[in-house]
Amino acid sequence: MTDREPHAPPAVPPAPRPAAAPGTAPALSVHEGSNSLMSATIATRPHRPPAVDHGDRGRAWLARLFAGDFSFPAVPFCPLPAGDRTAAEHAAAARAAGCRDLFVVHADPVAGERVIADIARATADRVLVLSPNPGAADRVAERLLRCGVAVLRALAEDENPIRPSPPVSKVTSAAVAAARTNQARQEAAAAVAAAEQRLAAFAVVAKAVARLAEVTDRLRQLDADVADHAARRDRAEADVAAEAAGRHATAFTELIGLRKSDHDTALAGLIERRSRPAKRPMRKPRRSKPSTSSTSLCLKRAGSSAACSANRRWASTPTT
Repeated sequence: MTDREPHAPPAVPPAPRPAAAPGTAPALSVHEGSNSLMSATIATRPHRPPAVDHGDRGRAWLARLFAGDFSFPAVPFCPLPAGDRTAAEHAAAARAAGCRDLFVVHADPVAGERVIADIARATADRVLVLSPNPGAADRVAERLLRCGVAVLRALAEDENPIRPSPPVSKVTSAAVAAARTNQARQEAAAAVAAAEQRLAAFAVVAKAVARLAEVTDRLRQLDADVADHAARRDRAEADVAAEAAGRHATAFTELIGLRKSDHDTALAGLIERRSRPAKRPMRKPRRSKPSTSSTSLCLKRAGSSAACSANRRWASTPTT
C-alpha cells in the first residue's frame, strides 16, 4: 500500500517518522521524481489456520464408532404384550418403546405397521402415527382397535369420513366430533330435566320460604312498634317519677295544682257555712208557771236539738 505525502516547502525539513514497532515491516522511502520522496509500507501476509474438512471429522467419528471406541448406555427393553411377531420385530419394538431419543427401524411396510402398532400399545403417553397414504393409516388404526387401544383417525380435508373399514369409520375425527356433540346435548338435556324435577320438588319449600319472608318482614315491623311503645313507656315513667318528686313543673302539673287549690277553697267555704249555727225566731215565754212535765219536755227537746246540731257539725267536718 502506498501513501503520497504533500510536498514540503524547501525551507522546512520533513517531520521525523516514529520508529517502527518491533515485529512490523519497515517503511522504505524511494525517489519519485524531482528529487521527491515516496513512502511505501511493505507488510507480510497474516498467518491463517489451515482449512478443516468437516467431512473428514465426520468420517473419523464414524470410524471410531464402528471400531467400538465409544461406550453408549444400553437401550432398556419395554415389555410388550403377546402377539404375532418375529424375534426381530419384538426386539425392535421393545427397544423403540424404551428409547427416550430417536430410534430408527428399517423394515418392510407390513412389518413396519406391526412394529408401529406394538410401540403405540406399549407407550403410556399419546402417540402420533404418520402414514404415507390413507390406506396405511386405516390399517394401523384397525390393528390398534383390535388390540383395544383408544384410536382417533384424523381425516384430511379431501378424505371421505366413511372409510372402507366400518370400525375405522366409527373412530374418525368427524364421527367422534358428532358423537361427542350428541353426548354433550344429551347430558345437557338430562341436567335440565333433573334441575326441573328438583325445582318442582322444592315448589312447596319455595312457598314456605316466601311466607317466612313475609312473616319476617312483619316481625321486623312489630319489633319496631314494640321498641317505639317501650320508648314511650319509659318516657312516661320518667315524667311521672319527675312529677312525683317535684323536680320540674309542666303544664299538666300546673293545671293539677290550680284545680287542687280551687277545690281546697271551695271545700273550706262549705265547711265554714256548715259550721255556723242556724238563726231561729225567739218566742216569748208564757207567764204561767210551767209544769214539771213541760219543763222536762223542753229539756228533752233542747237536748235533742243540741245533739242534732252536733251531728250536723260532725258530718260537715271533712275527713282527711
